[in-house]
Amino acid sequence: MVTKRVSELANQHNLVFAVDPTSQDACTIGGNVAMNAGGKKALRWGTTIDNLLSWKMVMPDG
Repeated sequence: MVTKRVSELANQHNLVFAVDPTSQDACTIGGNVAMNAGGKKALRWGTTIDNLLSWKMVMPDG
């Protein structure tokens, strides 16, 4: 899922998606986690890893 869509969904529920990379239309959640994305909101809200409660990685073989 692209980052912009996550930001839009968060806003609809009065939440903040803290990661705000410049390329919101092209980057994905998986890429944000892999690269520990930040953006202009990182100073206030932290980077991707700072905002994960938990995560599960699924390999191609299941």
